Amino acid sequence: MEKINIVTYADGLYLQHACIMLMSLRDVVSKDREYEVYIFYSNSTRNDLEKAKTSLSNFLPENVCFNLLECDFGLASKIKAKREYLNASIYDKILIYEHLPPNVNKVVFFDADIVLQKDPAFLFDLDLEGNYLAAVLDQVFESFSEESKKVLGIGGNQYFNTGVMLVDVERWRTDKISERSLKFAKEKWDKTPFHDQDAFNFVIKGKWKEISPLWNPRISNRIINSEGNEEVYSKMEVYDKNLSYLIHYSGSQKPWIYMSFHPRKKEYLAYLRLSEFKDYQFPDYNLANFLKKQIINLRRNIYFIRKGK
Repeated sequence: MEKINIVTYADGLYLQHACIMLMSLRDVVSKDREYEVYIFYSNSTRNDLEKAKTSLSNFLPENVCFNLLECDFGLASKIKAKREYLNASIYDKILIYEHLPPNVNKVVFFDADIVLQKDPAFLFDLDLEGNYLAAVLDQVFESFSEESKKVLGIGGNQYFNTGVMLVDVERWRTDKISERSLKFAKEKWDKTPFHDQDAFNFVIKGKWKEISPLWNPRISNRIINSEGNEEVYSKMEVYDKNLSYLIHYSGSQKPWIYMSFHPRKKEYLAYLRLSEFKDYQFPDYNLANFLKKQIINLRRNIYFIRKGK
C-alpha cells in the first residue's frame, strides 16, 4: 500500500504545537500503513528542536518516521507580513512543496495547531479527480472587503481553508503553483487579509475538491447525520458534540493560553504533559486571571444548571 506523506510547518514557538499534533498520530494511525512526516521549521531554538526530536522519537510508533527540515527561504527581506506581530517567514509555507523529496507526489498538509482524531490515511486515499488539492470550504471569504474579493477573482463557494489539505504535489510542481502564489503574495500582500491562503486561492481559482468540514471545522458546517439528514453546526458546536475528525485550534481560543475556553482544550494539554515541552508555562497565568477564570466558570455552571444541562 502507498506510504502516507504528511507535511506541517512551524515557525518559532509553533514547533511545540506541531510536536503535539504529530504525537497525536500515535492514537489514530493504522498499523498496516507506513507514514512519512516532513516538519518544515524556521526561527526555532536548538532547545526546542531537541525537545521535539526526543518527544517524537519516544512517542511515535515504528511505522511513523519524521524529518525535521529547516526552511528559511529568505522571504523576510522580500515581502511583508500583513500584521505587525507576525514574521514574514509565514510565507515560507508557500514554498515547502518545492522542497519535498522528488519521489513525493501527494501529501496531507496539517497546520501545527491541530490534534488529530482520525487516521490521515482516510484523507490521503481520497481521489482528487484531477484537482490540485482537497480542502474545506471557508465562509470567512464573505467577510472580506469588496476590494479583496475583486483581487482574488473568485466566488464565496470557491474559497478554501489551507489549514488541512490533500495536495497533488506532482501537478503542483508541473503548474508552478508555489512560484505563481509567491508572485501574487509579493505584488498583492496588502490587498487581501490572509497570507499563503489568499495566494493559493488566487492561483488555484476553484480547481480544488471540497471535503467534509469534519476535517477542519469552519464558521458554518453542513454535516450529514446518521439518519442521512443535513444539519448545520457552528465550529464550537462541532467540538462540543465531539463530531470532528480533528481539533483545529484556529481563531483566538488557543489551548496554550490560560484564559482560553476552547471546549477541546484538554486534548492538547494531555499530549503536552507527555512531551518534553511539559514544563511549558501559560504566558497569561497570574492571580488576576486565575480569579477571573474561576468567576467565569462559576457563572457558566450556574447558566447550564438553570438550562437543565
